Amino acid sequence: NKIESDIHKIIERKKPKVEKTVSKLDQKQDSQQEKIYSASDGHNVKSLGEKIIDDLLYNNRIVHAYSPTVSEIDITEEQSVEADWFIPIISSAKGIYIEYWGMTTKSYLDNKKRKLEQYKKHKIPVIEIQKDEPFEDSDILRVRIMRELKSLSKEHYKHDWTV
Repeated sequence: NKIESDIHKIIERKKPKVEKTVSKLDQKQDSQQEKIYSASDGHNVKSLGEKIIDDLLYNNRIVHAYSPTVSEIDITEEQSVEADWFIPIISSAKGIYIEYWGMTTKSYLDNKKRKLEQYKKHKIPVIEIQKDEPFEDSDILRVRIMRELKSLSKEHYKHDWTV
């Protein structure tokens, strides 16, 4: 449902629109003291790095969901995992997750470790992007993400992924 909702939002955003301003409420910092950024497709993301990645996905017409719960992890036996992005490959339930590791606090690193253990345990494909990667050259990041999406979709789903 989240992917379908995101697709409808993308279609709406492709239509000509009048310039809108971001409300002061949307610009307030969240509970983790991070600024909220508005990506090109309307996703409200938590950092400039996330905005760059979300815009890259949107501008390259890669269907994606922002901040989804990882459905492959049964929350009755595990703590739920919320990814940064989900890219559907075969259906709305099968795809590749993207994680942007943008902080270095102890609690953040503990959560990162927990999430990576869950991805590995459940054999869930994930692309990891570190905050110190060269974001100033978005072509390098774009090529890397495209290459990894193609490789992981073939490896995990025997599917030749293309945009």
